[in-house]
Amino acid sequence: MSAAKAVMEARAAGIQLCVENDDLLLKASVPPPAAVIDMLRAHKPEIIELLQAERRTVLRHIANRFQSSPPGRCAHCGGDRRADDPFVTIFVGDDRADVHASCHTKWFTRQEFEARAVLATIGTTPPSKFPDDFEKNGGS
Repeated sequence: MSAAKAVMEARAAGIQLCVENDDLLLKASVPPPAAVIDMLRAHKPEIIELLQAERRTVLRHIANRFQSSPPGRCAHCGGDRRADDPFVTIFVGDDRADVHASCHTKWFTRQEFEARAVLATIGTTPPSKFPDDFEKNGGS
């Protein structure tokens, strides 16, 4: 079995995979099947490499489609400057966007979801489920 197949099996079993400091981290709401854990162990270095490549592809897609926001407007919510919620300024080449600090995670989550959806459509990266609580937490 390949690393890619192991990742697909893990995701199908409801396991979220990520890489942090060259370690493979797993998150699951229920104990994963032992066979899936065994596959992940057997292919751990290749899975880490695959997930890192997948992440680079997603970030490249976001950067390639980055759009500036109007100065002083949040690229996520469209709101103005707020004294208690400073802007995070994001630069990609000559383009820049302002995002409220409180909106940054939601903005990035939306960008990542959209990138993964497009990439999955063209078969570049496995789809990633959009967080169930995104809309409840103000993501739009």
